[in-house]
Formats: sequence, structure tokens, C-alpha cells
Amino acid sequence: AEEKTVGYSQRIVKRVIEKGNPIVISNIRTGQHDELVDTLEVSKIECALCVPMFSRSQVLGAIYVDSRRKAHGFREDDLYLFMDLSQRIALAIDNERFSSEVSSIAERLLSTE
Repeated sequence: AEEKTVGYSQRIVKRVIEKGNPIVISNIRTGQHDELVDTLEVSKIECALCVPMFSRSQVLGAIYVDSRRKAHGFREDDLYLFMDLSQRIALAIDNERFSSEVSSIAERLLSTE
């Protein structure tokens, strides 16, 4: 029977969410992040980038991207781009949560009148 593999490194995403720090692995053959590379090799991933999404000092989740085609596929500029993107997404999530809370409170107030 053929073993199913996940198409991304769950270990990297888990580490980013737990520690709250981004991870960039530009090339799995450099020895960088050795403890995470084995899952990338199994999935034939050459490079990966993962950044946390923060809201009010809490990690909401993570954005993960990888490439199977090209080692050295992510640069420092890519990290900055994804960090900015993650902040914007976290802010949008936070705004939606706040809007939902306000709507819920307004509905309760109107129903008690």
C-alpha cells in the first residue's frame, strides 16, 4: 500500500506557531535547521518559508510556502513580504472578530428592549 504524505511540513508550521518566530530554509542541503529537514526531503521540498500571524501578542496561525523546484527560492525580501502579509491578515481577522462581537452585543441589547 502506498503511504500518503502531507504536501507541506507540519513540523515547521507547528514550530512557528509554538515559538512565534519565522523559519526560512533556503536550501535543505545547507545543514540549516537539520531537525526540520527530514520532513522536507520526504516531500521533495527544496526550500520553505513560514511566518507567524500575530494579533495582540497571540499567534493566530501561520503562513507557509515552499518550493519543490528551486533551492534558494526564498530570500530575505520574501521573508519581509510574508511578515507584512501575515500582519495584514491577522489584523483583518482581528477586525472581523471585533465586528462580530459588536454585532452580537448590539443584537442582545436590542432584544432586551
